[in-house]
Amino acid sequence: MVLLVDDDERVRTALAELLKLLGLDVLQTSDGSLACQRLRDHVDEVRIAVIDLTMPGMSGEQTLRHMQQIQPDIDALLISGYSEEETGVQTMLSDHVRFLHKPFAERELVDALSQMFARQQRESEVL
Repeated sequence: MVLLVDDDERVRTALAELLKLLGLDVLQTSDGSLACQRLRDHVDEVRIAVIDLTMPGMSGEQTLRHMQQIQPDIDALLISGYSEEETGVQTMLSDHVRFLHKPFAERELVDALSQMFARQQRESEVL
């Protein structure tokens, strides 16, 4: 399951539809606080969070930090209309956290998610 967090309803709706077309179950929310609550409620189901970095209230970065307290190994795809350099997100990036600059092509999203799911699969085989 993917937890999608974006305050822009149009973007959130379009991304949710695309994720569903890819065969993924999607939980949607418009803010970080609610996203953290949804993660608590579905901690055993959520495999990836797609989080807009620029949101009112709790930012995407703050949202991810709170999510990592709930589920330390959560994978996240951070998205923003600002570039990676403009957001300063480089220090957050890892095998578990990736970044896509909006607008992005469907193929870019598919590639990022595929790499995350593949890494999760490899890790679960090791365990």
